[in-house]
Amino acid sequence: KFPLDLGAVEVPSPNG
Repeated sequence: KFPLDLGAVEVPSPNG
């Protein structure tokens, strides 16, 4: 999984 572009961590992005 990859972190969102919101500076959040441990959050799966829509791109998986």
